[in-house]
Amino acid sequence: MRGIPLTTPTSTFLDLSDELGLAEPVVLGDSLVRAGHATPQRLVAAASGYRGKARRHARRAAALVRADVDPPMETRARLLMVLAGLPEPVVNHKVRVARRCHLVGWRGGPCPASATARQVASRGGAAWRSGCPRG
Repeated sequence: MRGIPLTTPTSTFLDLSDELGLAEPVVLGDSLVRAGHATPQRLVAAASGYRGKARRHARRAAALVRADVDPPMETRARLLMVLAGLPEPVVNHKVRVARRCHLVGWRGGPCPASATARQVASRGGAAWRSGCPRG
């Protein structure tokens, strides 16, 4: 770009995995995938051949990247669950309630947040009537 050195999204992911903790490269990877600049498979393949100082870190981060993750806090929450030994949540698992609301669930069952959703629904809360913000 007019003499300014640039890097590819995948190279940026790998380079930052040398400098950052585990969560931030995964957040970056999720956002790159969401924006269409990479795929989880492409990041895993690139990390497998990476020879940087934190190559094991890059491989682990790439293996944790998922498609369809929206905000960075969703990635961080998912990582906290997985690294704590909980089953990995299904990302953007859609549960339609009155044709409006989407909830996240775990493989094999609903997440504990579904109890909160039932409580809100039973009270007829304004948040329930308006639907989920990401709906």
